[in-house]
Amino acid sequence: MAEWRCVYALFVFAGVASVLAYLAPEEEFLGASYKLLYLHLPLLYISLGSLYLAALLGIFSAKREKYRKTSFKLAVTALPFALANLVVIYFFEHITWGAFTASEPRFYFLVISYAMLPLLLLLHLLNERRLLASASALLIITNLLLYLRLRSLDTWQLHPGGVGMPMEMRLPLVFALASFLCLYYLIFKKLEDKF
Repeated sequence: MAEWRCVYALFVFAGVASVLAYLAPEEEFLGASYKLLYLHLPLLYISLGSLYLAALLGIFSAKREKYRKTSFKLAVTALPFALANLVVIYFFEHITWGAFTASEPRFYFLVISYAMLPLLLLLHLLNERRLLASASALLIITNLLLYLRLRSLDTWQLHPGGVGMPMEMRLPLVFALASFLCLYYLIFKKLEDKF
């Protein structure tokens, strides 16, 4: 029953987000391509959040089987969101700049973060709990250090300086995030039924 409510909520939130995104004004520098952020940001938040939670639980998986199972499901659920985010980034750069560029430090950060997902999944499948705990700890420490380093660079922003997001442009993002969270919940629950 909860799954059906979540399906209805997903369609309602996605519908509202689509209408609000359509009505939202174009951004001064990036024009209509800015609206791809309504896909990119929820995918980014959910994929990285799920990855870091999977890694955090992976640290304790050597001791508790419950943590290992949840960590596995979080990592599996993060995978489609991570791949979708990379596709959105590719199209955003093509539309905005006419070509895909991998020179942006944030892109490196994402690739390094996302590259850990298959490794975590492989260690889960091989049931290597000690290696999983070590790899999870390494992922969290490495990503934290990378984030702090990249945050200090002037080129951290994916878009040009001065690009802002007024309130009328933030509202579609809230509903888009809610719809993606519903989708995430549905995928996670399906995995929960199988494992």
